[in-house]
Amino acid sequence: MTAVTPTQGPKTVKAEKAVKVDKAVKAVKTPSAKVVDRVGLIVNREAVTMGEIEESIVSFYLSQGRRPPESAAGAEYQKIRKQVIVSVIEELVLSQEAEALSIQVSDKEAEKQAEAEIETIKKRFESPKQFEQGLSAEGLNEEQFKEDLASKLRRQLLSRRVLKMKQEELPSSLLTDDNEVRKAYEGHERDYDQAKFSAIVFRIPDEKRGNAEYKATLVKQAEEMLVELKKGADFSAYARKYSEEPATAEKSGEVGTRYRFELTPALGRGLFALPAKGMGVVPTEEAVYLVRSAYKKTSTFESAAPEIRERLRRDSTEKALTQWIQGLKDKAYIKEIQ
Repeated sequence: MTAVTPTQGPKTVKAEKAVKVDKAVKAVKTPSAKVVDRVGLIVNREAVTMGEIEESIVSFYLSQGRRPPESAAGAEYQKIRKQVIVSVIEELVLSQEAEALSIQVSDKEAEKQAEAEIETIKKRFESPKQFEQGLSAEGLNEEQFKEDLASKLRRQLLSRRVLKMKQEELPSSLLTDDNEVRKAYEGHERDYDQAKFSAIVFRIPDEKRGNAEYKATLVKQAEEMLVELKKGADFSAYARKYSEEPATAEKSGEVGTRYRFELTPALGRGLFALPAKGMGVVPTEEAVYLVRSAYKKTSTFESAAPEIRERLRRDSTEKALTQWIQGLKDKAYIKEIQ
């Protein structure tokens, strides 16, 4: 959702109480040293620590199948940090609106969600003891971790339910007619071409982007692999072993069917330039793709119309929700602490 920089409303009694929170600190034990996890963001009476913000940034990178950079000084990291903070602010103002809308999440429900999440996390460790050691390194036991996680999940559940309720209240005038759909299609026909494909992805690290020599090395490696595949090597096995895109690697590289507009311009150009059932190497700014096309389909108005109508509806809904959320932020006391 598009968001803009929040503005601060007048201080209230709630806000003055919140300001006191920014002086609070919490010692967090790490394997190497003791560091201070201080408050990094205040929204009305709720405070978010620097540690929680950094955890959210790491989660963002991992959700994209990427490793966080070692340094936080880079421009891209700082850009993502700003995006994460905007997202946290929106989550907070939405969850705080839940009380006015009589929306609730019980402690039992939040705890159940936390327990399920912890079980998922445990599976990433070789043994229960390693999981306990990981918590201990952060100065936590499992009960404390569950309590902290339940609090965060409760906030997420509240914000989602508030957003869902608001979406359901939006007027039917947000729906689009056939004239709007046809107008959106004309001149953009190629955007709705479709391709079903698989990919082996070689990521270009943030610090290597723009490095022509590094990119050329990846292209060469991909081309060598392409030769092996054309000789009969198993594409699925190679994707599972070598692809650096976890979400598709576990599915043997299968991406599925995509419209051209869903792909980056460079990937779209390279993919649609291939024969209907061909393979090729497609370099982009963020990665080198070894793609295998299953089929391609040229759009018609009839085939594109349902997707266009849905896109226009989503755009209208998003615009209305963004304006509403901005109104909540305008009324809130918001302070980011550097």
